[in-house]
Amino acid sequence: MEKHTKIYIAGHGWLVWSALVKKFQSEGYSNILLKTSKELDLRNQTDVNCFFEKEQPEVVILAAAKVWWVQTNATYPFDMLYENIQIQTNVIWAANTYNTKKLLFISSSTIYPSECNQPIKETVLLEGKLDPLHESYGLAKICGIKLCEKIQKQSNKEFFALVPTNIYGVWDHFEETRAHVIGALMTRFHNAKNNNIQNVSVRWSWNALREFIYVDDVADACYFFLTHPTSSPHINIGTSQEISIKDLSCMIKKIVWYTWEIIFDTTKPEWRLKRKLDTSLAKTYWRNASTSLESWIQKTYEYFLSIL
Repeated sequence: MEKHTKIYIAGHGWLVWSALVKKFQSEGYSNILLKTSKELDLRNQTDVNCFFEKEQPEVVILAAAKVWWVQTNATYPFDMLYENIQIQTNVIWAANTYNTKKLLFISSSTIYPSECNQPIKETVLLEGKLDPLHESYGLAKICGIKLCEKIQKQSNKEFFALVPTNIYGVWDHFEETRAHVIGALMTRFHNAKNNNIQNVSVRWSWNALREFIYVDDVADACYFFLTHPTSSPHINIGTSQEISIKDLSCMIKKIVWYTWEIIFDTTKPEWRLKRKLDTSLAKTYWRNASTSLESWIQKTYEYFLSIL
């Protein structure tokens, strides 16, 4: 891509969007279109069409999504499914209609079946049922991938998706109703420390395993795959390393300097105990993501403290 390429980064205000803007600006791209949700409601197809017709972006990175805490997902499954499909469909349709050359859709590992071989390969998509608690979000993300795949097949355009594992890092939401796993735990331990609460409840099984990717690595992967052609409709990105919820909780407890007890509450609805992505396809093109989990969580906590 030329440095003057007009790039629209959709998804204003959350951690991936912020990392993407920083990454592309650092690489010398100055013609970047940025719109807040008040300036452009991506759920409104007419407004999205008018924006694309006027601006004619050559490249689109679709990082916009409606993301809630897992229990909120369970309470409002229709809203989660409908609004995410609206956002994705409007942007992808307009990009295809108004001659966007490349579109990168950022998906989620919730697209994969709850019962599948580990690590999870891209090829198992649609080969089984999704986790019930993540079904609406996962279904929406599958629709986005399939739209890109069909456009690529029908029109030979570079519309494709990246599937990151659990994302964390600076610029995250830290309210527990919106935060990702690490941000939510960080908030819980920090508040408990400040309020002298002598135990912190963690709703996951202590032995559940998860894989995490720092947000700057997601941005770096997006930049790489937009500047290096690929014919794959969707590609997993991750670290290929897992950590138990117990060890993660203890790590965050140490970083926050919380000194009391952790209680693992297994009475809440449970989802899969293991979710690790197979990143062998990504590694044929791109480096593997950083595995310095503790140091990046420390950096995230420093950011967290700076915005209090």
